[in-house]
Amino acid sequence: MLNLVNNPSAKITGVHESLLQECEKDIIWYRENFFGKPHENYLALESSKGPLAISVILDGGIYKALVRSIDGAERLTVEASAVYQSGHRKLFRMGPKVENLMSAFSSGIPARVLTLVKSPGLPNELLAMEERQVIRSYKFGVGYCKAGQVTEADMLSNRH
Repeated sequence: MLNLVNNPSAKITGVHESLLQECEKDIIWYRENFFGKPHENYLALESSKGPLAISVILDGGIYKALVRSIDGAERLTVEASAVYQSGHRKLFRMGPKVENLMSAFSSGIPARVLTLVKSPGLPNELLAMEERQVIRSYKFGVGYCKAGQVTEADMLSNRH
């Protein structure tokens, strides 16, 4: 038996979390950290990474982002103090420039093609889009293989 108390790298995972697929974890993360809270959504129809949808929120002293691309979703966090912000933007509480924020998350995010979308319905649409990707049920079958049967056609021809 593992000694989890003395192992600092051990992570105890609940049954619910361990059964979730990665895309389902992103939906829960979006709901818990963004949905219903003031946050910004950026869209790009065309970029070097294909279409992008990026949600960003300042939570305490941490910026959180959920980057959605054709490769899937990626959860990113960065300390607010690590994001460059000019003196006048601080003074007028304008927040950092999009380019500075995105480069703090990752140098691979093409910030220049992103457009801030302030549509009040967009968070609902993003959540609905992600929920459509979740597999809610599975179909499976049981095949019976009699002695001497070696092909799929043999097994599918069984009547019992």
